Amino acid sequence: MKKNTAMMYQKGQALILVIIIMATAITVALSLAARSIVSLKDNVNQQESQKAYAVAESGVETVLQQLKNGDSITTPPSNDPASTINIVVSPVPQNSAQFLMNNGSKVPVDDGADLWLVKHDISGKPNIPDIATRPSSGSITIHYSDHVTSQCSAAGGTIADAGIEVIVVIFGGTNYYTNRYAWDPCSAQREAGIGNIADLSRFAGSSLIYPYDNTTYHFDYSTGTIPIKDAIFARIIPLYNSSDILVDSTSFLPQQGNLVSALGSNGNTQRRINVFASYPQLAAEYFYGLLAP
Repeated sequence: MKKNTAMMYQKGQALILVIIIMATAITVALSLAARSIVSLKDNVNQQESQKAYAVAESGVETVLQQLKNGDSITTPPSNDPASTINIVVSPVPQNSAQFLMNNGSKVPVDDGADLWLVKHDISGKPNIPDIATRPSSGSITIHYSDHVTSQCSAAGGTIADAGIEVIVVIFGGTNYYTNRYAWDPCSAQREAGIGNIADLSRFAGSSLIYPYDNTTYHFDYSTGTIPIKDAIFARIIPLYNSSDILVDSTSFLPQQGNLVSALGSNGNTQRRINVFASYPQLAAEYFYGLLAP
């Protein structure tokens, strides 16, 4: 009787051990399966993301070429039947007296960017010298920030705070001429006699939420008013440092280019690409070669 009881006890222990081993094996198997499913899903998502990005990128390139050629804007077909694309082309700025130069990217130091004050045709060519498109009055103010700590050194030394130069090209009906303006927050540079440079004081700053990407920009400096009567365009040039530059006009500004927004889709994944296609800028070498005194 004792022998049978011992055998039954051992069999019970063996059964419990088998159950534990099976439970452990099932748990491990389920864990590995779950990881495989997650890995497979991630792989599928990655492939869909790549395909969605590729179709969006292809669409942007096609539309940019259409804009360059002055063609009607049409959404190109997708080469991948499983992918779709949606493209929206928006004029920038649109019914606005404010424009963020370079569409929010810093304007390069000593190079600058052009603010067009006349309209362009569908192919992006400026209407010059169409008198009707030139501003008959008004002015602009430049707000900018270089995002560095306020610091000015002696002339010829390292400069942290950026200055600003604005060259306005005007068509007087028969001849072209330029007006130049410059502001510098560093007294040492102003005293060095670098042109006719006005004082520019750092202030508490102002902020702008740019509607095209919902990014908030902060500006530390504002220039004086710059007349733009009969102006064709203005070259705005940061000095010492590249800067974010906002133009604020007394009236709506003409279109400066187009924002091309492409949304590519594949499966459950979407990828968006935004590209700002500005109107042609005058090369710095050409600009200074012709217009500098």
